[in-house]
Amino acid sequence: MNTDRKTNESKKLAAARVAETSASAASNRDTKDKCITDFVMKGASGMIVGTLFTVFYTRPRTYPIWLCMGIGMGLAYDCCQNRLANVDEN
Repeated sequence: MNTDRKTNESKKLAAARVAETSASAASNRDTKDKCITDFVMKGASGMIVGTLFTVFYTRPRTYPIWLCMGIGMGLAYDCCQNRLANVDEN
């Protein structure tokens, strides 16, 4: 009878670990999806701003496009590092 209670408790603990692992995996997956979306959106926004700057101020040069796109991607990378650090703490 005592062994039955131990096996039931061990089964409950194992189920709790599996649920915790799947919840953290889902949270990590959601964070990575947000990071990818943020990377694309900020990179594209930087490209648009750089293109507008190029069209209106520096016609033959394309460095503002690459500069603004790089700044947007750098900001997205920084935000992603912070998000992943917060997920790892929890």
